[in-house]
This record gives sequence, C-alpha cells and structure tokens, in this order.
Amino acid sequence: MILLLGSALRIYFALSGQVQEGVDETWTIAGLSSIAHKGALDTLTPPLYPVIVRISKVLAGQSHPAGLFLIQAILSSFSIALVYDIGRKMFCRRTGLVAAAVIAIYPNLILSNLRIRPDSILIFLLLSIMALSVSRMRENVKASGMAIISGLSIMLSPISIFIVPGVLITTRRRILFLIVLAVTLAPWTIRNSTRMNRLVPVYDRAAYTVSFDKYSIGTVSLNRDKWRPLHRIYLEIETLFGRSWDEVRDEEPQDPGLRNSNYVTTWSYILVLFLGLAGLIRHFGKRHLAAGLPVIGYIVLLIFLTDFEMGARILLEPLLIIFLAALFAYRARNRLTLSMTP
Repeated sequence: MILLLGSALRIYFALSGQVQEGVDETWTIAGLSSIAHKGALDTLTPPLYPVIVRISKVLAGQSHPAGLFLIQAILSSFSIALVYDIGRKMFCRRTGLVAAAVIAIYPNLILSNLRIRPDSILIFLLLSIMALSVSRMRENVKASGMAIISGLSIMLSPISIFIVPGVLITTRRRILFLIVLAVTLAPWTIRNSTRMNRLVPVYDRAAYTVSFDKYSIGTVSLNRDKWRPLHRIYLEIETLFGRSWDEVRDEEPQDPGLRNSNYVTTWSYILVLFLGLAGLIRHFGKRHLAAGLPVIGYIVLLIFLTDFEMGARILLEPLLIIFLAALFAYRARNRLTLSMTP
C-alpha cells in the first residue's frame, strides 16, 4: 500500500508537475540530449545522465521533460522498497514500514524527480549499495555488486567518488571491490586519457570540485588569518544543517508554486535532519556501519575537500529518514517487548 501510494504520487507529479529549477541549475533537456546525440561529452562531463536524457526524449517523442521525470519517478518508487528493506534489516520490520511511509510522501524526494539533475537516480543507486551491504548474499557477490553500482554512480556524478572510501572500509573483499570498480570505470578512463594524452582518473581533476583554498591563511602579513580555515569549515557545516531565510528569499523564483515548494522542502529537511540526527545518536552502532559509513563518509569528505553545496545534502536524507523511523518505531517495539515480559 505504501509503495503504491508513493509511486502514484511520483508518477502524477512527473506527468503533470512543473520543472523545479534551482539557482545552480545549468542543464536543460535540449542541451543534454544534444550532447549525448553528438557525442560531444568532454572530460569534465559525466556521460550517464546525458544518455538517460537522450533515451527519455526518444521514448517521449518530444523535448518536454515528462519522459525524463517519469524515469526518475519510477526509480524513486523503487527507492521506497529499498528503504523498507534497509530499515527492516538494520532494525525491525516496523522501522522499515515507517521509513518507507515517510520517504513515500517526503516532499524533497518527490520534487527531486522534477529537476533536470541526477539526484533521484543517485539516491536509487546509493540505496542499492546500502541494501547490498546489509543483505545476506555472499561477500564476493556483495563486493562486486557494490563496485559496479559505485562505478555507475561516478559515471552519473563525479563527486560520487566520495562514496567509495566508506564502501571500501566496510566491505570484506576490498581487493575484489577495487578490481571490479576499476574495470567498470576503465572504458571512460581510457577514453578521457586518450583525449588528453595523459592519465586521467576517470574525469579531469576539476570535475571533482576538490578545493584546498579554504585552508589558505593568506600570504601577505596583513591578510593572514589563522582562523580562516576553521571559519570556512564552519560555513560548510552550516550549509549542511540549514540555511538562512535571507538566502531562501534571495533565491525565490517568481512563480508562487515554486516559491511554496522551496519553503516546503526547507522545512521538511529541517524536520528530517534533527529527528534523524536524534535517531543516529540514540541507535547508531557497529552493526550499522556497513550501511551508514558510505553516506556519512561522503558528506564529511565533501565538507573538508570541496566547496560543499546544498544539493549534495540530498544523499544524506534517506539515511536520516531510516534513523528517524528507528527513533520512534524501534523504541516502540522494545517497549512492547518489555511490557509483554512476565
């Protein structure tokens, strides 16, 4: 029932919704489709999303993004089932049901399907990695599956490479994981290295948005500030935990519907963030590392190695929702067990 409700909401908005544009929106359906059609991908552009856009345009038979949004909505519907499975295996069936119910109606993930960005597809891939990590499959199969999905994630968005360290730490077949990941990324690495006449680690360095400028304290004595790096890190963490209403107003679109969706997503994120963090503090343990560390490591590495952007927060939200569900459902289950004990 939860899956049907969540799927119906997503498909409805995908077929009738309006494009949710953000301040950093740079991609368009026509532009991405043209790139994929002409083979004009450079060494900075991830190839998978333009190909998906091209396929969606061919299937839809028009340049309107409904075809792309429908693909993203279907994958987002699968994410509901994955969240249930992860929550059930990490905690209990009730936790899985509550987490699935929350994510089925969670505005941020529904509206992410209406953006010309790979966020909803990345969430599906990340949840697939998490589901594999808590599954009872053989370790060789799990390591190979997580490596292939990690490779696809990197081909979808370069910064997904920051998921890899967390997966590598938690898997028991690290060598196998690295070999399969290298094989998955080899065609694109060879293609870009050939174009640049030098070894390119999948993409050119700029694609990973790594920046160490925040650690500079200045070279001129008058401009030197030893506290500047800490202040920059603080600003990155502040971006993770929220944003000021002045920024929301500055970025408001003129359309009332889009403006209202901005407020809905902001408030829903704040609610999920703090309840999810409360659940993490209360329930996170060693047995949750396999599913949680790739996501937590991704966020930490982005904060310390890149200029952290609000759009990167969305991969953290499914994990927060699972622990939000555990905060209520798992505790309720324990109390019920205690009350039935003679």
